Order: sequence, then structure tokens, then C-alpha cells
Amino acid sequence: MHYSISVTPDYSSKTIRGNTVIRYKVLAGQQSDYLQIDLQQPLKIDTIYYDGKLYINYPANLIQW
Repeated sequence: MHYSISVTPDYSSKTIRGNTVIRYKVLAGQQSDYLQIDLQQPLKIDTIYYDGKLYINYPANLIQW
């Protein structure tokens, strides 16, 4: 329902830092136990919030290339 991207370039180190916020709603009759996000290297997930709370119990093998 909402997708927000914020990026900050660091010209001296030639890097980019940023974050993405994805807000979604599960439709009635379409419930699922997961949300799949496909990332390209070297992107990684470092924090997950679920229902407005920090979600720290995601699997260690969450990132698979």
C-alpha cells in the first residue's frame, strides 16, 4: 500500500546508504505466513518492524542469494 525509499550518497567514500519502508495489508482470504522480498547483492535487511514493533525473531538464514 506504501513504498518509501530514502538514500544518502557519501561522495568521499563513494558509497550510498539508505532505507526502504514497505507497508502492506493482507487481504481477507489471502493470509500468508511470509512476505518475500528479493534483494540484489550487496543489499541486506538489518531491521524488521512488524505491527509497529521491532521484530527480532526472524530466521538467521533470512538472506539467501
